[in-house]
Amino acid sequence: MRQTLLIYVDEDLNYIDFILLKLSEENFQKIISELEEEKIEKRMLCRVNKPKLLWDPLYLKSSPYYNLIRSLFGKNTIIKYLNVYILWNGRVWPPSIDSLLLAKILKEQSYFKKPMKSIIDMGCGTGFLGILLAKNNVFIHKIYAIDISEESLLSTTLNAQINKIDSKKLKIIRSDSFSNVPKNIKVDLIVCNPPYIPIFSGKNKNYRFASFSGTKLLEDIIRYSGYFTKEIVFLYSSVSLHVVNNVNSEVKIKKREILLRKELPFRVPLVLRDSDWVNYLVKMGGLREKEILKEEQDEYRFWHTIYIERRVYV
Repeated sequence: MRQTLLIYVDEDLNYIDFILLKLSEENFQKIISELEEEKIEKRMLCRVNKPKLLWDPLYLKSSPYYNLIRSLFGKNTIIKYLNVYILWNGRVWPPSIDSLLLAKILKEQSYFKKPMKSIIDMGCGTGFLGILLAKNNVFIHKIYAIDISEESLLSTTLNAQINKIDSKKLKIIRSDSFSNVPKNIKVDLIVCNPPYIPIFSGKNKNYRFASFSGTKLLEDIIRYSGYFTKEIVFLYSSVSLHVVNNVNSEVKIKKREILLRKELPFRVPLVLRDSDWVNYLVKMGGLREKEILKEEQDEYRFWHTIYIERRVYV
């Protein structure tokens, strides 16, 4: 028997449960089927109420199972939200709290019911957003999952299989943004949760290929989505708001609508360990430093605002 972590996210994001699974099976499609049928031994480890993050160490450290949860987090972890299961191996950025908020908005804005034939999940990562729409919208017949990372595309393919998405529906495209996307592809919707942290000047350029930093995909989503669709729903942060505003002047937009504006803790360790990078983000005005009082030791020091936007192109 081996141990695996199941992270169960409440539909309304009111709580997140961390559950220990004891598995004898290696086939994850079969594991998910057995989970649905309540055939797998489960043990509740911890519940995080009103979660600010998917991984909230300030809260989790109070749990007697913190070390166990930490040792299993990102090692073939299963994340469940609504009716979607995502297998996450730690090598691809997981569906974090911002992706979960975007998924919740897609449901609330009736994208599960809209008559859409095809969608693009740009920068697909684990495939979470595209799979969520494909599994809940009966009209969708084609999902274009696009990412520059081969690891991400393999993760998307596996998660599509786990969620029983018809392989004929899924088209995998390895591409740096839209560079390798055929120009004749026209879809009803593009969804995207791109990296949104600007790279501080002087950093190694390889940072732009990391799953958390660089704004190239965010900029391209704004510039070029109109060639492939009339409607996009995407996410960005206050740390990249100046980038969004700059690129907006280059495109013709029929309608813009902010669907969600929410302040969240900024917890990206590789950035927070670099004082120059942090100071740059604070100076640009997108990162807010909170004064921590002695009685508030369970709070985060740095915060940013997440924006989920819908726009319609001319």
